[in-house]
Amino acid sequence: NGGGGGGGGVIQIDCPSVDTANGLDLDVSGGISPGCSIKGGPGLIYFRQQKLLNCTGSAGSDYNDVSPTAWEWLGSTGQDSHAVKLDHLAMTDGCSANWLNQGPDFVLAFNLSTFLLANSKVVSQPPLKLGASSINMVKSEINGFEATAFDFDTMAMDTYSVLTVNVEYLNLVGAQLVANNLEVTKGEILCNCTSGISILEGAILQSVTAQIFSGSTITVTGKVITFDQDMAGNCSDASLNQTLSLVAAEGIVVAEPAVLQGSHIRIKAENVDIYGKVMATGLGCDAGDGIGRGELCNAPSKGLCASGGGGHAGMGGDSVNGNRGGQAYAPGTIGLTAGSGAGRFNGTNPPLGYGGGGGTISVEASSYLLIDGSILANGEPGQADSSPP
Repeated sequence: NGGGGGGGGVIQIDCPSVDTANGLDLDVSGGISPGCSIKGGPGLIYFRQQKLLNCTGSAGSDYNDVSPTAWEWLGSTGQDSHAVKLDHLAMTDGCSANWLNQGPDFVLAFNLSTFLLANSKVVSQPPLKLGASSINMVKSEINGFEATAFDFDTMAMDTYSVLTVNVEYLNLVGAQLVANNLEVTKGEILCNCTSGISILEGAILQSVTAQIFSGSTITVTGKVITFDQDMAGNCSDASLNQTLSLVAAEGIVVAEPAVLQGSHIRIKAENVDIYGKVMATGLGCDAGDGIGRGELCNAPSKGLCASGGGGHAGMGGDSVNGNRGGQAYAPGTIGLTAGSGAGRFNGTNPPLGYGGGGGTISVEASSYLLIDGSILANGEPGQADSSPP
C-alpha cells in the first residue's frame, strides 16, 4: 500500500549544440511509489536545435512497466520551416518517441548526417521526411500515421526491425537499401535505389502495391506481398492494375525461400534468376468478374447451385446443371490478361466459395533467364456446396 508517484515534469533545451562530453543525464521520470502503488507517468523532454541527441532509457523493475522515457518531439513551427535542426540523431536502449502533429499542413522533416535507432520505437503522427546519409535500424520500430519518405545514401534494417506506414505511401530513395519488414496498410511502397536493394530472409514487405527499382541489382530472399484489391476498370487488363513491379538495370535474384505474390507481377532486368516462388494464383478476376466469367447461378436454394467455370485462353467448363462456362479470349487481345472468375450465385457479395481467376506474371530478361523455382498463376479452385442457403 502507499501513495502513487507524481508525474514527471518538463525540460526544454533550445541551443545549437549540446556538449555531452561528461555524460547526458536528463530525467523526467514519474515518481516511484512503494508497495503496490503505481509509478507516476513520464514527463516531457523537448530539444529544439541540438546537434546531437542521445535518447537513453532504462527498463528497470522499479518502472512498473511504464515506458522509461516518453519523448514528445514537437518539431519546428512558424517561420523556421518544418526541418528539425540536427546533424546526428541516435535513439537507443529503450527510447520511445512520439512525434506530434502541429497542424493540417505540417510535415516533420530531418536533414541528418546519421540516424541510428537501436532497441527503440518511433511513432510519427504527421507526415515524415527523413533525410540522412546513413539510416540504421537495429531491433527497432518506426510507425508512421501519414505519408513517409526516406532519402539516404545507405539504409540498413536488421532482421528484428519493422517500418510501418498506415496510409498513402512509403517512399524509399537512395543508393543502397538492405530492407527487413516494411508494411503500408492502405497504400503503396515506392523504392528507388541506384546501387542495389536486398530484401532479407525472413523479411516481409506488404502493401496494396509495390514499385521497386534499382539502378544495379535486386536480391529478394524474404517475402514481397501485395494485398488483394478491387481491380480498377477491366480486371483482366494487367496494364490497369499492376500491383508488384521489380525492375533492375543489371540483375534480379529471387532466391530460395523468397516469395513474390501479387495479382499482376512484373520482373524486368538484364539477368533474372528465380529460385523461389512467384505467385499470382487466384489473384486475377474475382468470381463473377472478367471478360470470360462463368454464368451466374440462379438456383433457389443451397445444394442446387453449380456455376460455370471461368474462361481465358480456353472455354470455362459448363456446370452439371447447365450454367455455361466463360468464353475464351486469347492473351494479347487486350494486352496481358488475367484469368476470369467462375460464375457465382446471383446476388452474393463477396462470392465466397467460387474460384477466382489467375493473375498475370511478366518476366523480361534481356540477356539471361534462369528458372529453378516456381512461377504460378493458376485459377483458384471452387469449393464444394459453396452456394448460400
